[in-house]
Amino acid sequence: MSKKKTKKSSENDLKSFKLNYLQFKVKVFLILKILTCNFYMESKFSLVKKLICPGIVGFTVISTTSKVPYSLMNTEIFTKTSNVLMIFGLSQIFSKVTAVSVYGKKIENLVSWFGEIEKEELWSILEVSAGNRLQRTLFYAKMAIMSTATLFFVTITLMASFYFMSDSLLFWTPFKSRNFEFFIQFFFLYLLIIFLIVVESLLLILGFFFVCIINVFLDAVRKLDDEACVRTSGGIMRKFYSQHLEILEKLCDLQEVFRGIQTCQVASNLLIIVGTLYMMQIYPHGFVNHIIFLNIVAQFFTICLFGEFIHSKTEQIFTALYLTRWYEMKKDDQMILLMMMKKTQKPVSLKIAGMYEINMQ
Repeated sequence: MSKKKTKKSSENDLKSFKLNYLQFKVKVFLILKILTCNFYMESKFSLVKKLICPGIVGFTVISTTSKVPYSLMNTEIFTKTSNVLMIFGLSQIFSKVTAVSVYGKKIENLVSWFGEIEKEELWSILEVSAGNRLQRTLFYAKMAIMSTATLFFVTITLMASFYFMSDSLLFWTPFKSRNFEFFIQFFFLYLLIIFLIVVESLLLILGFFFVCIINVFLDAVRKLDDEACVRTSGGIMRKFYSQHLEILEKLCDLQEVFRGIQTCQVASNLLIIVGTLYMMQIYPHGFVNHIIFLNIVAQFFTICLFGEFIHSKTEQIFTALYLTRWYEMKKDDQMILLMMMKKTQKPVSLKIAGMYEINMQ
């Protein structure tokens, strides 16, 4: 009776996830289309369309850089330092938006794959509750995105207000009206923070769902420690091997996307941290500097946390495979298990610049 209830609950979770994720995926695809300006199927001017959003951010970088000579000659140290820090921050957003435009198709394929993973026959054969994990992951991902968006909007509102009250203009404009210049600055800051929220949200989605899928795969592997499961599910190791290869292939795509987006972030964040600490020392009561610093630390922590989760979870696959009842399997299945163990000896790690592993160690 309990098995029937569990199975029914799992089916309900899957149905709920399918519906919720479909709605979620439509929104993600719409955002990707806006970022890449790809609203039609035609491939004409695909490169030009991909460069539109990075071009908008690039224009703000040029505008801020053009303000530097004036800031160095005519303003106080707060505006000078803020101007330089803004250039680093905008350069980071520019690199992120460019990376998303370049890797838009890969991100789209990964998001589609997350929604199709629940159809995998392997989970139903082993009675693994994939639907429950996926549904919870979708909820946590939405909460993380909402929290990130709220934090960024609060930060940019405080920054814009602080710059206005301190009469600090960080963007060059051809207009003479001071009020209109501040209006343009407000507009640029909010536009840029929207770009940043979109990129960070995409990274959160990729991180959350990859950790979830690896957990589901681990749940399935642990089922092979059940004697009844091993005896009744002959030939299942081929499905395991196929699923494992697919996960590894998608992890390679994730590594490529992360490398493109995060390499410039880490490099520019180090400079921003140094500049922000300098500002905090000169203006200890400037709350905006403290908030900027907390945002940067939170970004670093999130990157390291996802890197650590993926590293540790892929590391656990080897142990889980070793603890199965491999000695009760057929020889062919044992050989497949051995090949899987060989592939999992070295854990998968997200890397910065293709060299430095991202984790908490």
